[in-house]
Amino acid sequence: VGGTLKLLGLMGFWACDNIAFLTGSGFLDPVSLTTSSSSSSSTKETRMTRKAKASAWGARFYFVASIAGLVVNFKEILKHRSGGLRIA
Repeated sequence: VGGTLKLLGLMGFWACDNIAFLTGSGFLDPVSLTTSSSSSSSTKETRMTRKAKASAWGARFYFVASIAGLVVNFKEILKHRSGGLRIA
């Protein structure tokens, strides 16, 4: 279960990080044939809002992955201490 959570967390971080990058570069902006200064500023505001949300979700996924990794490693340390380390 811990390994799966770690994998899902890292996959979520990767996806959100890519979304934040593509949003920040303007690649995911809606295409409009007309240009006006008011729509340009509102597009920039929505771009920054979406980038902030994607970054926040990426940080959450990374936190879940790091906690899952710590739990998995701690369980392995306890298993090693009670088994292989006592035999040696």
